[in-house]
Amino acid sequence: TGVALDSTLNRLLFAIRFKDLDLLISDQILADSQLLFHRTLGERLGRIAPFLLYDKDPYLVIADGRLVWMIDAYTRTDHYPYSEPYPSGRGPGFNYVRNSVKAIIDAYDGTMTFYIVDPEDPIVATYAKVFPELFTDFDAMPDSLLDNLRYPEDLFRVQSDMYAAYHITDARVFFNEG
Repeated sequence: TGVALDSTLNRLLFAIRFKDLDLLISDQILADSQLLFHRTLGERLGRIAPFLLYDKDPYLVIADGRLVWMIDAYTRTDHYPYSEPYPSGRGPGFNYVRNSVKAIIDAYDGTMTFYIVDPEDPIVATYAKVFPELFTDFDAMPDSLLDNLRYPEDLFRVQSDMYAAYHITDARVFFNEG
């Protein structure tokens, strides 16, 4: 949700802040109206859990009569021993990535739920201990959402790129690459 525009002072201050007289004089702003600063999914998710990497392809589903966005979220690190780094186009590269979280955002009211789908991931387990109120167990996910889970596109791309680099049938080519 956003900041309440329930008083003339709030409306005046935001009209000055945004240089928009309509916030002050519009008759369509009611006592229960709110101002949203961060409206896009990326902005909201980045503010709530910036330590996760989010899939570039969120998808909208109907669950229990409501529209909700489903977004795959990844834990990653570049400190995993004995593994090949993957150059990320969005921030630093990584050599460990897991699709450990499914983020659900209600399209109507903006409420977010972060479901841990891979409790064996040590990184998300640590985040869950640091932020216990943020994460929800996968068992609590409603069936209407479970029916809409899919394999994440970005993770598939990373896995197929890494597989292509190591899928070599000639041993001489493999040893000469290193």
